[in-house]
Amino acid sequence: MSVLIPKLKACVADKCAKLILTDATGLYNASTNVGGWGAPNITGSGATAFTATYAIDGGTAVSVATYVANPVTAVEFSLGEYAHTLADGWHTIVYTITATVGGSTETYTDTIKIFTYCNIKCCIFSKMLEMKNLDLCKDVEKVASYMHSWTLYKSLIYAANGCNADEATDILSRLNKLCPAAATGGCGCS
Repeated sequence: MSVLIPKLKACVADKCAKLILTDATGLYNASTNVGGWGAPNITGSGATAFTATYAIDGGTAVSVATYVANPVTAVEFSLGEYAHTLADGWHTIVYTITATVGGSTETYTDTIKIFTYCNIKCCIFSKMLEMKNLDLCKDVEKVASYMHSWTLYKSLIYAANGCNADEATDILSRLNKLCPAAATGGCGCS
């Protein structure tokens, strides 16, 4: 039995409307990557049947590949770009590889969490652009409000990147109150 330990990387593009997936499992190495592709673990070409899927937030599994062209030669390889509209917040992605090798079916999974904040980013950036038309003396409260939003936004990024799920979720909730259109995908971004 193989000890393949798949590793998934995911990022979003096009204002969170596209999900880009990469297999980052890497090549087998007895001392640095025992869970990698290649002997003694499975290879894409060594499997008689090979499927890879992903599922977001417990949703329906989406097929990524029915065969990966010999991943043993690549440290990372693209699983493709997929159209998804991801709301701001945490998302769990489960990457599953099922392979039939020598008559037996083996399944391997990796679960990752990603945090998206495209809508709130758009709203905050729009508010910051409005500041150029404000008078710093006459509109001091509005300027202070916008700067407070900016500070919260930067804190959101640091919390999410630091994997502080509770803090990131709390800050996102606070920002959505300051910028309610962001919660519905508004703010006039295109």
